[in-house]
Amino acid sequence: MKRLAMVLSVLLLALSGVAQGFQVSCAEGLFGLDYAYIVQVDPPDLGMWDFDVGICDLNPGNYTNISALDAGGVPIPGWGGSFMGIAEPAYPVDHSSATPHGAISPGPDHMTPAIMYWVGPGPLVPGAYIFGFDNPNLPQDVGWTSVIISGVASENWALPVGQGAGPVHAPVPEPGSIALLGLGLAGVTVLRRRMKK
Repeated sequence: MKRLAMVLSVLLLALSGVAQGFQVSCAEGLFGLDYAYIVQVDPPDLGMWDFDVGICDLNPGNYTNISALDAGGVPIPGWGGSFMGIAEPAYPVDHSSATPHGAISPGPDHMTPAIMYWVGPGPLVPGAYIFGFDNPNLPQDVGWTSVIISGVASENWALPVGQGAGPVHAPVPEPGSIALLGLGLAGVTVLRRRMKK
């Protein structure tokens, strides 16, 4: 029953987006994914070549169950996702503080340090698609981009988070993880100084 409700929600989004162009929204928990991005490709756009979303958690091991699905939750043949440690400078994958779904984001702060990138053997035709992954960390606002047949689509920070073309949510490391990384780097620095003496 829960799966049927998920499929119906994706199909309703697809039907409501007819003739609206390229739309992206986020739905944590869809098809069991911690982070799920519903991508709706409609006329005048004729298809999409790829999709990426900004991420701030730089531990690739924290990203599991990376998925590319059709509207029914079935894997898209040949399409897969991968962690890219350097954000593409040409694509505006900014990030900002966390904003609840449906609220307006305060806007981008700066570029994310990395992206999650999905691509396949050819363009996807108009329709609804879900890209997602599992990650244990809490969300914050991030941008997204896609190369579509008519050009490049990207986030619009003037629209509500998770709705339409606005920013979406992606994981950011918890402060404790960042503090542990800082302590580790400080320890390596002290060790190197001692070895030089």
